[in-house]
Amino acid sequence: MIKKHRAGVRAGFSLVMGMTLMGLIAPAVPAVAATPKTAFSWTVNLESYQPASPNYLYPYMDGSHFTQANSVMQLQMYRPLYWFGTSTGLVAPNYAESVANIPVLSNGNKTATISLKPNLVWSNGASVQAKDVVEWLNIMASDPGIWGNYSPPVNGTATTVPDILKTVTVVSKFVLKLDFNSAVNLNWLVMNPLSNITPLPQAWDRNAASWTASTSGGHISNGTSKYAASNGHGALATVSAGCWSANYIGNGANGPGSAGHDVVTDQYGEPTVVANANAAQAYKCQEVWYTMRAFALDTQNWADTTTDTGKIWAVTDGAFKLKSFDSATTARVMVKSASYKGPRASNSPTKLNYEPCFNVTGDCQTLLQTGKVDVAGVPSSAMAAITSLSKAATAKINISVPKTMKRTLSYSWSVGYSWMNWASTNANAGNSGTQNGDILKQQYIRLVMNDSYPVASIVKNAYRGYAYSTFGPIPPFPTNSYTSVKVTPFKASLITGLMTSHGWTKVSGVWTCTSPGTGSGHCGANIGNGATMNFGMDSASAGSTISQAADNAWVGAAAANGITLNINIETFNTVIGNDTAGATGWDISTGSGWIYAPGFLPTGEPLFLTGAGSNAGSFSLASMDTDILGTLNGHVTLDKYERDFLANPPTVGNTWTVSVILYNKHIGGYLPQASGYVCPENWHYTA
Repeated sequence: MIKKHRAGVRAGFSLVMGMTLMGLIAPAVPAVAATPKTAFSWTVNLESYQPASPNYLYPYMDGSHFTQANSVMQLQMYRPLYWFGTSTGLVAPNYAESVANIPVLSNGNKTATISLKPNLVWSNGASVQAKDVVEWLNIMASDPGIWGNYSPPVNGTATTVPDILKTVTVVSKFVLKLDFNSAVNLNWLVMNPLSNITPLPQAWDRNAASWTASTSGGHISNGTSKYAASNGHGALATVSAGCWSANYIGNGANGPGSAGHDVVTDQYGEPTVVANANAAQAYKCQEVWYTMRAFALDTQNWADTTTDTGKIWAVTDGAFKLKSFDSATTARVMVKSASYKGPRASNSPTKLNYEPCFNVTGDCQTLLQTGKVDVAGVPSSAMAAITSLSKAATAKINISVPKTMKRTLSYSWSVGYSWMNWASTNANAGNSGTQNGDILKQQYIRLVMNDSYPVASIVKNAYRGYAYSTFGPIPPFPTNSYTSVKVTPFKASLITGLMTSHGWTKVSGVWTCTSPGTGSGHCGANIGNGATMNFGMDSASAGSTISQAADNAWVGAAAANGITLNINIETFNTVIGNDTAGATGWDISTGSGWIYAPGFLPTGEPLFLTGAGSNAGSFSLASMDTDILGTLNGHVTLDKYERDFLANPPTVGNTWTVSVILYNKHIGGYLPQASGYVCPENWHYTA
């Protein structure tokens, strides 16, 4: 069972809804106002629409705070172990801008030696060092599920940190060695497990001064730290916790995926990866997170360095520091950090003035048209309709915008899809004693459901051309070499052949099982005579005319092809709250998606493995498990994984949108990153 702090559905879903609500979304991007060539500031429109505003500043985010808005802000202040943003916009490690060099694998790929760059420092003068990484790992070992992107072991198989770790050794101040329980693939290691880690400074290794571990284990009552910002001024006394250390408290032989070992359980009753010998320290490391959580939620004092909250967040190793933050509007000012030692363009901005907006065709569009921001997304409603994405770069913009603006396109490293629920116990409308989950378990049925999705029509009409098909597990854009499959294999013309060859006949225009049973020419196990292709469809499109238009188009296309979809429009939160893994009261759920960040390599372990935390459709296929686990050690290519996925799909692929971005001609070095990383330190003024 996924506990309340476990991230069964993570931030990628909320981002999908933000995008579909408005059709286009502009990522976090800066804007250049009229400025001199030196010592200049830029005004920034953070997003063209903000489904979530920044509300949490600690990089170790739980599931409820694991949002793009939070990560965009944090990445400018606190550098992750590995950086993902390249000069071409491709999603790949950028070692030149990373805190650590490329890992060196040895011991049959069971050991990785990681060297941190020795010149990097925190703003308080301390070196960014190996113990900073151990602090993160110790918090993870003490309670893995607090991390919003954590995927627990699936059927005893570990797929992420800390479960894959056997030991961690600090070799020297800037070098640490990770030993794994099994061999890993270097690309997967960097892009997925290690992409989740952000070094944490010793200054953040704090417990509340009043907190002590009790004989019952020192658990934090109701998940709330005794360290609370009750006075509203961040005047909070702390003591060192000892989580920042050369000693890793985890034990790879005592992970959640193992059995019969003496392990500590956390305050939710979940097993950790800590043996009882380190229990006392584990409780302190858990409390570090809750202590820092109090600071992270104290939004009104984030930038006030006269408070303890402000002092905590002023310890940075990123390119910018927080100068001011309006907790009511989320407007903020970030300034160039003099202590940042990483790459930075000459004549880069000294100040970034973030100007939020909340209505894509309202205040966001007004900011763009009046020239108050210099980078912004153009609403799809303001763009001329196009017949192919290749025309997006030159399509007419039907609103007046400053003549100083240039245009580019922005893609997200994401896929959209709709789940089909194997666990559904809903009675089929055909009065045959059939449960809809048994129909959706059939491979050919899932192919038919994909064949029924009218992607070309939806892209053309609902999205007016500013979208593209995401029919498999690997994002098609930006263009990449992970897969050789470039177009959707699903076609409505294939439906009749698949259905008739499996014992179905159209009755009153709806496919009906007339040859029940297993084996060739029959409908399949547990599908009774008279069962019909009739399913409920929960749609997370409430309030979005574009999303509703897309869902209605699918309903119409399905009906024309003998499939009845009974649409139920709900809010996004209602759908993702109800249509979860193991839930039996739903058939199909739309409005879902996944952004591969962090966890940039699209290998699928949190999504499509049997029992995976975000496997909402309870999909379970041994061959898929083999493929996914094979991608982790490099024995299976992503191309094979995608082709096998498309032959037996767990979801119905749908669409993702592309953003048209306008930016001031004086901005040099600007390139949208599909990874979601923003690199304003690489931008510069050009005449």
